[in-house]
Amino acid sequence: MLSFNNESITSQVYSLICDGEFGKAREILIQFRNEDASVESKNAWLSLLAYLCYNEEEFHGAAEFYEKLTVLCPNEEEYQVLHVQSLTMSGAHQDAYRQFQALSTSVSSQNLQRLRILHSYTSMELGLMNACRKTLSKCDENDPATIIAMAQVDYNEKKFANALDKFKIAKLMMGPMLSYYVALCQYQMGDNEEAMEGVNELIDRANTESFFVEAVNLKA
Repeated sequence: MLSFNNESITSQVYSLICDGEFGKAREILIQFRNEDASVESKNAWLSLLAYLCYNEEEFHGAAEFYEKLTVLCPNEEEYQVLHVQSLTMSGAHQDAYRQFQALSTSVSSQNLQRLRILHSYTSMELGLMNACRKTLSKCDENDPATIIAMAQVDYNEKKFANALDKFKIAKLMMGPMLSYYVALCQYQMGDNEEAMEGVNELIDRANTESFFVEAVNLKA
């Protein structure tokens, strides 16, 4: 755990994180940075800042912090994966693509699966559909993340029935958070009644504001 000279500050930071107040926690972290801290503490400080930026959806900032950590901790694969993930989420797809190429031959099999999923989305965004499908063909086909990515490919190619089947399978594995995507496919196929049932289910069981807003927009 990252600690400051003042224990009350440490407690305040982690309390804010538990309450989802990531912005306020980040402000305190920046304000009370300890320049005399050990290397391990400084790395922990950077890691926590990156985490907070990511959870605030400030993906550019998260990518910058994770990039620094990959330099400071070159043997920590997690930082490398999170760097690529942040780049992907920030829309820096060319940078994410290059980072994947640099890492794909050196990471563990578990992290390679995560990187391949990210790479598939990067390829998709760059319009490299053959590369996307090739990458997904190397992924664990039973991983719900793989199934969702393949469904996204089908949806982008307007193969809505195929996408629907895959989203339904993934939904069985991951729960109602995927109801929006099932409903979206049904809507595209003209099955408005079924789509509305899915939207109502999502609104009833929404876990996050973003999914709730998407569901309400689709219903409208």
